[in-house]
Amino acid sequence: MELTYSISATNNGNNNFYKDIAGLTDFVSTQAVPLFKVDIERYQQFIIDANIEECRSFDEYLLEIIMIGVLWRSYENEAKRTPIWQSRLLYKLYLVRKNNPKLKKTVDKVRGKMMTPMLYNKPEGSNLYFTGRSFGRLIGWLNATGEFFEETRRITNWFRYTKLLSASETDSLLKKAYDFAGWFEEVSKDKLGAYTRNVNPFIEKAKTEYRQREDYGLATRKEIEYHFNMVAAEILNRALRGKFMEAKRKVVLLPTCMRIVDDHACKAKPEGSEKKCICCHSQCNVGKVSASLKNYQIDAYLIPHSSNFSKTLKRWKEVPDVSLVGVACVLNLLLGGYEMISLGIPSQCVYLDFCGCKKHWDKKGIPTSLNTGHLLHILGVKEQHNKGKEQIALVNMNDEITGFEEKMRVHQKGLLHRAFSILIFNRKGELMLHRRAMDKYHSGGLWTNTCCSHLTQEERMDSYVHTRLQYEMGFDCELTFVKKFHYRIDFSYGMIENEIDHIYAGLYDKDPKPNSAEVCEWMWCDIKHLQADMDREPEKYTYWFKNIMVNHLEEAKNLFLSRFETC
Repeated sequence: MELTYSISATNNGNNNFYKDIAGLTDFVSTQAVPLFKVDIERYQQFIIDANIEECRSFDEYLLEIIMIGVLWRSYENEAKRTPIWQSRLLYKLYLVRKNNPKLKKTVDKVRGKMMTPMLYNKPEGSNLYFTGRSFGRLIGWLNATGEFFEETRRITNWFRYTKLLSASETDSLLKKAYDFAGWFEEVSKDKLGAYTRNVNPFIEKAKTEYRQREDYGLATRKEIEYHFNMVAAEILNRALRGKFMEAKRKVVLLPTCMRIVDDHACKAKPEGSEKKCICCHSQCNVGKVSASLKNYQIDAYLIPHSSNFSKTLKRWKEVPDVSLVGVACVLNLLLGGYEMISLGIPSQCVYLDFCGCKKHWDKKGIPTSLNTGHLLHILGVKEQHNKGKEQIALVNMNDEITGFEEKMRVHQKGLLHRAFSILIFNRKGELMLHRRAMDKYHSGGLWTNTCCSHLTQEERMDSYVHTRLQYEMGFDCELTFVKKFHYRIDFSYGMIENEIDHIYAGLYDKDPKPNSAEVCEWMWCDIKHLQADMDREPEKYTYWFKNIMVNHLEEAKNLFLSRFETC
C-alpha cells in the first residue's frame, strides 16, 4: 500500500530515486546560486555582524531562502486570512504541549478541535504583499501549526534581516524567493512526481478524516513540500558531509515504524530514551538494517516518535567524536536534520522508502523500510570495509564488460578493467588535486586528479561517477564525459594497473570536504604551475594522472574554456 509518497514507486526501485534527487538538486543549485548569490553574501555578513550564530555554509542559507519561497507560496492564503490572535493562541498551546509532555494528549485534543476551523480551509483571497509585515504574519501562522518549529527558527533570522532593508529591497528579495518557488514546483513535479503521485488523493481524504486531529496540518502538506524536503535533505547532506566523515564513531537512529512487531515483542535493549537493536527477529526491517551494520561496528538504535527527537539527541551531544544518521519519512527529515545541526552533532539523513506509522498515516500501521545500500553509502563504510574485496568491471579492448572480479586480484594479475578519472576545474581555470591517503593499496601519498576509481558491480557509469565524487571529495556537480584511453603500468611492489580509463570533467568553485579515509590533502592548482612541478618532481604524482596531463588535459579543459573566458 502506498501512502502519500513512495521512493520505490517506479519499476527500477529507489536506486533511481537517489539518482533523480541528486540530478534535481544539481539543477536547482545551478539556477538558484546566481539568482541569490548577492543576497546570501549580504545575509551572511548580517549574521556575522549581529553575532546571531556561527556563520554557516552558503548552501545552507540558499536552502533557507528557497524554503521561504516554498512556504510563502504554500500558505499565504491561510496566513493572510487567519486572525493574528488565533495564530498566537494556537502557538501558545503548542508551546504548552512541547514543554509539558504529560499534557500532550490533552492539549492535542484541544488543538485538534481548534486548528482546522482556525488555521485551515480558508476561502481563496488575494495574496500576501511582499512586505516585512506580511513576512512576520506568515511566520506567526507557521508557528501556530506546530509543524515548522525548526524551519521558523531559521527564517525568523531572515525576517530580522529584512528590517534592515528598504521596502523595495524587501519586496525584491521576497518576490524572488516566491517566483523561484513557483519554478521549483513545476520542475520538481516533472522530476519527482512519480514518487509523490498519491499525495493529492491522500490530502482530499485527510480533509475529512483528519478534521478533528492535531496532525491535520501534517496530513495535508502539499506535494511541493514533499519535493522541497527531498531536495533540502540532499543539500544538507552535501553541506554537512565533511564533519560527518571526520567522526570516528557513527550511529544510525531508526524509527520504530520500521519494526514488524510491537513494543512488547521487540527485545531491543533499553538505553536511556532509546533502544539498541539486537536483531531479535530475522524479518524485522530494523533487524535487517542492524545486521548489515554489524560488520562495520556501527550500532543501530530505535528512537521514539519524532516529537521526542530533541530529547533523544541531547544524549548524543555529550558523546565525543560521534556522528549520527537520522532516518525518517520525508516530511520529518528536515526537522530532524535541523535539530541535529542546532545541537552541533555531525549528521546525515536518509529517507524512509515510504511513510506508514499508525500515529499519522495508517490505522494499523505499515512497517516502513529503507535502502540499505544507500545507507551504507551515506555512512561511507561500504568502500572502506570491502577494500580489495569489491567486484570491479573487467572489459575487453573494445571496453565491453566481460565480467567482474575482486579488485585486489585484478591488480595482482594485471587484468584489463574499467576505471574513471574526474577532473574538476574552477572558473579561474585551476584544477582540483588531491593527495591519496597513505594507506591506499597502491600509489599512497601521491598527488592525483580530483577523483578516480573503478566501475563496481551493480553500478552504472553515469551515476557512479557522481557517487564516488561525493564519497571521496564531499561534493557533487555536473560531469561531462571527455574521452577514454588505455594504459598499463607495472609497479615495483607487485601491483599492475591495466585499465581503460574514462575521463570526466566538471566545473565547481567551492572547497571540497574530502573523506580522510581516501584523501590526506587537497588543493587548487594553476595548470602551468602543475605542469612545471610535474616536470621537476614526477615521482610526486600518480602514473595515470601524468598520462592525462601530457596526452588528454587540453581536451578536458577545452570543454570549459568558454566558461572560463566569460567569468
